Amino acid sequence: MTIEVDGTTVTLSDTPQNQAKYPQPAGQKAGLGFLIARLVALVCLATGVVLDAALGPCEGKGSDEQTLLCELLDSPHFGAAFIHSSGALPQLRWFMADAQ
Repeated sequence: MTIEVDGTTVTLSDTPQNQAKYPQPAGQKAGLGFLIARLVALVCLATGVVLDAALGPCEGKGSDEQTLLCELLDSPHFGAAFIHSSGALPQLRWFMADAQ
């Protein structure tokens, strides 16, 4: 199975629970706009099914795609053949070599 690793951002509703885990971006005024979270997913290229995913804050320490990918190391799908989208996780080849 060939798996694509890709990262993106998603918007979340502005609830107290989401505010605590995914703080408002520094460039936004309080109470305006939506919260933003970063998402990294393992996607089966044959079917388009999201096999596993990690969600985290979009800003601050540990909010990069490589950190979220580390959360997926225990995924049963992690040992498959990987590719990545252009521009997403550009260091994946070196990351995979270090992880093994």
